[in-house]
Amino acid sequence: MADHKFVVFQLNNELYGLPIEAVERILEDQSPTKIPGSPTAMLGVFDLRGSVIPAVDMRTRFGMPAHEAAGVMVVAMSAGQRVGLRVDGVDGIYEFSEDEIQPSPDLLLDSDDDYFASVGQREDKLVVMLSPDQVLPKDLAKRVAKAADQQLAAAA
Repeated sequence: MADHKFVVFQLNNELYGLPIEAVERILEDQSPTKIPGSPTAMLGVFDLRGSVIPAVDMRTRFGMPAHEAAGVMVVAMSAGQRVGLRVDGVDGIYEFSEDEIQPSPDLLLDSDDDYFASVGQREDKLVVMLSPDQVLPKDLAKRVAKAADQQLAAAA
């Protein structure tokens, strides 16, 4: 059986994971430039080696209370776009065997946003595995794509 690697991060003392293939890098917390009229979860944009990257507060995205302390930014691919995901901290890279991964409970799959892919279980820890392409809300993903297109047009 093949093992699956996930970058596991913390949000509100809970563990979440993204497939390692979806994660480009982990940065210190960034100070995004705010964009007027953007959705609440959208922190703004920041520069990463000449590319404008949208930043999303994952606590707000998941309806958790705000956290004033600095976190880290996980740069990942979501729906074909690079995006910075602000999280409380990174716990590490976990390897899970097929036996340690369970499908998401049906209750979670009935929501409008199907970002929960599965649940990893190891000893006394549960890790909620996220679907990278569903991490952004659909309306936000469209806005991110539009902003990326505008950035490319401005650079041309």
